[in-house]
Amino acid sequence: MNNTPMRTAGSLAGLLLLTAGLTAMTGWVNWAAVGRALQPYAFGIGLIAVGGVVVAAGWLHRPPAKRIPMPALTWWAVLLAVIVVVVVTYAATVWLLHEAANATDPGAARVNAVKTGLGIAAGTGGVFALILALRRQWHQELTAIDTTTDATERRITELYTKASEQLGSDKAPVRLAGLYALERLAQNNETQRQTIVNLICAYLRMPYTPPPRTTTPRTSGIHRPLRRITTTPKPTPAETKLDARQEREVRLTAQRILTHHLNPANPDTYWPDIDLDLTNATLIDFSLAQCHLNHAAFAHTTFHDTANFHQATFTGTAWFRRASFSGTVLFGGTSFGGDAWFEEASFSGLAGFDEASFSGPVRFGGASFSGPVRFGGARFGRDAWFDEASFDDRAWFGGASFGGDAWFEEASFGGPVRFDKANFCRNAGFDEASFGRNVRFDGVSFGGDAGFDEASFGRNAGFDGVSFGGDAAFGGANFGRDVRFHQASFSGRAGFEHASFSGHLHLDRSQVLGRVSFVGARFELEPPEWVGEMGDGSGLHHVGDVP
Repeated sequence: MNNTPMRTAGSLAGLLLLTAGLTAMTGWVNWAAVGRALQPYAFGIGLIAVGGVVVAAGWLHRPPAKRIPMPALTWWAVLLAVIVVVVVTYAATVWLLHEAANATDPGAARVNAVKTGLGIAAGTGGVFALILALRRQWHQELTAIDTTTDATERRITELYTKASEQLGSDKAPVRLAGLYALERLAQNNETQRQTIVNLICAYLRMPYTPPPRTTTPRTSGIHRPLRRITTTPKPTPAETKLDARQEREVRLTAQRILTHHLNPANPDTYWPDIDLDLTNATLIDFSLAQCHLNHAAFAHTTFHDTANFHQATFTGTAWFRRASFSGTVLFGGTSFGGDAWFEEASFSGLAGFDEASFSGPVRFGGASFSGPVRFGGARFGRDAWFDEASFDDRAWFGGASFGGDAWFEEASFGGPVRFDKANFCRNAGFDEASFGRNVRFDGVSFGGDAGFDEASFGRNAGFDGVSFGGDAAFGGANFGRDVRFHQASFSGRAGFEHASFSGHLHLDRSQVLGRVSFVGARFELEPPEWVGEMGDGSGLHHVGDVP
């Protein structure tokens, strides 16, 4: 704790009391008369005194400000102090001698005036002496603080250097000791936490290949005798495998350190406002579940086994461009406060983004999902790009909310797709998208335009109860089997120009408020039956190749 403000305040209080005492000893101030004159203002003076105490207490407990180096004492400052003492003494003595001339006993009064003048000179000089003593004390305290700070910084540097050297050792136990030393150093020195996290991330970014989990089969048969080797022997496969497993434990320890200190559930060990840069890193069973961090860079990162980001919070940018996930990925309930970049990322297993929240733009363009994908209940606050993304297995977007534009152009869906009760507040683009299996948009709300031009539906497509707030464009779309628009609502124009229908088209109980066009549409089966409320029918066109 820095006691400099408290000591300075005590010195000032002592200086004021000493000055008041010297003034009282001179006898030229009638304190009784002063008290009687101030008595009517006693209440106001009391309030001022209390307020002064409160302000002083706040000043004494304020955070230490940046210290300004104390300037050296110059000769002209000393000369100025001497001049002030001489001028004050001369003025006081002259005034007292002038008053003594009017006294009953002028001679005695003059003697007292001279004595008082000398007392004032001594008091004024004492004040400057106290100021010099106070300045000296302050300087000594600042010097002690600087000495302590320098010693602390040197100690931190020594510990950091030693731990870094341990982290570079070829022995796994030494590397583990270095990690724990860095953790302890960061825990005790808040200003060093980001630097130490950067060092741990740099270690995880170093090239590494996890050991295979399969065992080497035992060989049998006749072996040739070994030749004598005169050079340094190379590590045996067993030694190499042991080193790889030991390095795996070191990396898992480094990951656990990050996970533990980025979780606010541990308030005593939580490190706030931390950035992570794990670009090109190799991570194993990595977990940031319920962790809070600022910016995070995982571009080109390889995640082996499970990657757990459940209910994590990214207050800044989250960068996963071209990241590779070989196992299950959990982003359920994760909050992305800034931009989220997953362009060209590769997901080999289950990818769960249920109830995830994206406050900034989201980019999954060119991403590859080999396993099931879940965005159920996800909230996209701004634009979301899934253009050219590949979904090989089931894709679930049920209940998702898109606050900005949503783009799925040229996306490929190999498995069943469901957007049930999703909400598209603005435009939604599925132009040239490919749906290989059944796709359901039941109960979806499109607040803006919905584009499905040139989209391909390999099997059944369901749009039951869909609300199209803007134009609905299905021009050139290819429906491989039945397509249903049961109880759908078209507020704008519905265009099916040059669309191809291999199965039945159901528009029963649909409501059309705008123009519907089937110009150039082709039906392989019988023409659809127009059932339900279709407006006044004046905008309904099914001409061209319609049977």
